[in-house]
Amino acid sequence: MVVGIFAVLQPNDTTVVPIGRRRPWYRLMLYLLIIAFAFTTLSTYLHFRDVELRYTRLARAIALESAQRPEN
Repeated sequence: MVVGIFAVLQPNDTTVVPIGRRRPWYRLMLYLLIIAFAFTTLSTYLHFRDVELRYTRLARAIALESAQRPEN
């Protein structure tokens, strides 16, 4: 995301990336799509991490609830 924001703010410093000599709004659209993709990827990762943590806590609670003491 940082690279995408930097590319939008400083387009002359990104001449290493072969984007070509297109119209300026094409470049802006490309940069915005890169930023949107990075945001979506990060948001999805954080959501799945939260869901996985919830499932882990639920599995632990069920395991503790149904646990039985060992007989001596």
